This record gives sequence, structure tokens and C-alpha cells, in this order.
Amino acid sequence: MKTAVVVGVFSKGSSNNGIVRALKQLGYVVKKVPYRDVANAVGVDGASWGVVSVAEVYKPDIMIFCKFNGFDPLIVAECSGLASKTCLWFMDSFNITIESPEIIEHARNASFSICWPGVADEFTKLGVENCYGLVEGCDETEFYPTKPVKEFKTDVSFIGTKNHRHEYVEVLKGAGFNVKCYGNGYDSYVAGDDFNKVCSSSKAVLNIPTHVGEREYFGDRIVRTLATKTLSITQYVPGLERYFEHGKNLVWFFSSPEECVEVVRDHLHNKEISKEGYKLFLEKYTCLDFVKQMLDIGGVS
Repeated sequence: MKTAVVVGVFSKGSSNNGIVRALKQLGYVVKKVPYRDVANAVGVDGASWGVVSVAEVYKPDIMIFCKFNGFDPLIVAECSGLASKTCLWFMDSFNITIESPEIIEHARNASFSICWPGVADEFTKLGVENCYGLVEGCDETEFYPTKPVKEFKTDVSFIGTKNHRHEYVEVLKGAGFNVKCYGNGYDSYVAGDDFNKVCSSSKAVLNIPTHVGEREYFGDRIVRTLATKTLSITQYVPGLERYFEHGKNLVWFFSSPEECVEVVRDHLHNKEISKEGYKLFLEKYTCLDFVKQMLDIGGVS
């Protein structure tokens, strides 16, 4: 019997749920450790003891730490002596390590670590061994195409926090496009199946990464949009062309809101791009694909 322990966050909408589901599909018995919930209940020290205790009891084939910020790196080191393999999965921008430098030490103490490709390069530069880059997969049981819903129908949807990126929304509206926005700072917030409905009811979804200049890190929004079979129009980040083809399965622009308007105008009604994007998602970027690659990298059968 293969066993896995996943230390992460398992609230509704968390990508960690997809990792658990994929491991079960691959025949693992999975023990979940919701480390933040435990820390809120009994404190970080108590939660740390609990994590080590789980590793001691289960002695899993693989123990995956999902980010694990705020905890002593020695916990990962201790678990590495109890589990057959330990993996740090760090899904965020490299900038987060400035606020949480212990994450680098987690990666050093794990058997191996997985980050976004550009982030993995930065970890390697800092001397972290056995660090590998993967694009985060998306759980097709949580993100999928739906029938369009009248209240969500629009030309372009933007889902995210209202900040400097709102300039793109205003310029698109000024150019005559119908744009609806959801997220912090806007009138509505969507999650779960409403995310799928918003995407599926839109001709396109606009994605503007928070960390535009960070190479080969673009977060999970692009893949989640592709999973709904919707045209994804995104601001370019360096290295994006390694994973997608502009005008075939994804569309991007480089800088200004005015350029964004031209790209939207040229591609908004091209349904073939959304079909190809969905096909690419199913072929390469599901959560099951991601977990299989993770296990292969770690040499875990």
C-alpha cells in the first residue's frame, strides 16, 4: 500500500485539493495535514509537533509540503528522516521568499523541491540542490466548461484585485468592449463554480500577472481559464512561449493598455484558440499530469 502525506491548505478552491485527488487516483492512501488550521488552534509549536508525529506514524512513501511558510525548516529536515521522500512544493512568486526566507531552507531540507520554472532557477542560484521547475497543474474536476449564464455574459471578464491593472479595464471599455470585473475592490467576487460560469460566459478572460517581469512565473490563472475552454488573453511574461503558442492556444500582449485593445480586437471572436487551449490543458496541464511529473522527478513509484 502506497502512502502519502500532504501538508497544506485544504479549504474550498485550494489547489492542494487537486494534489490529494491526483494522488488517490494514482493509488495512494493520503493523509492530509491542514497545517495552518492546526497552528491557529494550538500554535505553531503544537502544529510542528503534529506534523512530525504524522510522519513518524505513517512513514509515508512521499510527504509533500505545500509552501509551509512560517514554520521552522528543521521540521522538514526531521520529516526527511522519517518519510521515504519529502518534497517542498512552492507555488508562489520568488518575491515571497523575501518575506518568508525560511522557504529556501525548507527546499534545502527536503529530498527535492518543485517550483515554477523561473523560481526554480532562482532557488538553484542560491545553492538549493534537487530543485525542479514545473508549471502548476489544474484540477479538471474543479475547473471546467459550463453553459453560458446570462448574468455573466460579456466580451471580456477580469478576475482579480482592483489595483493598477484596472487601467486596462477602463481602456477596453473606452474602446467599446463590454467588460465585467470580479474580485477584491469590485462589486462582485467569484470562486468555485461561479469562476467557471464567468469564464464560460465570456468571449475572453483578461489575465495581467502581478509579477510581470518575473521569468517563467505566471501563476495558475492562465491554466484555470484554459480549463474552462475560454480564450485567455494575458500580459506577456518572459518565457511564456516555452509553454504556449501565441495565436494558437493563448494570446498575449507585451505592455500598454492600447496594445491590449488591439490584441482583444484581433482575437476576441476566434473560437479555435480557446478550443486549442482547452486541448493543450487536457494533454499537459491537469493536476494529475503535474503530480505524475512530481513523483517521477522524486523517483517515487
